[in-house]
Amino acid sequence: MTVATLETQQIQNKSSITKEEAEQIAVEILRLEAALKQMKDKLKDYVDKNGELVAGNKVWGYQESITLKMTGEQKRKVAEVMAVDGIKVWDHVSISASTLLELGWGKDSLSQFGEVKVNKRFSSRALK
Repeated sequence: MTVATLETQQIQNKSSITKEEAEQIAVEILRLEAALKQMKDKLKDYVDKNGELVAGNKVWGYQESITLKMTGEQKRKVAEVMAVDGIKVWDHVSISASTLLELGWGKDSLSQFGEVKVNKRFSSRALK
């Protein structure tokens, strides 16, 4: 265990921390995330060469996901087929808030059409 890790563990046991201690924790998180990325890269290399790995109660390997990109015309055709099949098209179509925001619609405009939910994601980002 490193000195930084020991200090971080001592800080974690406190009910409140100082700015300096928060900075120390943030630096430790960055170090751990970098180490985790390196370990995952090594594990991916192993799986690429040897196939899935069972460790503990987990299976490490690749999971497929499927995405479909369609033009506006292709989307229209899908909607027509759905309608012919008796499917209520609008129950299955979604328009993301980010798409509408890109069109210049603000939160106030969006709230006319549905419930606006603002999510907060805790993360770090590079200084500008």
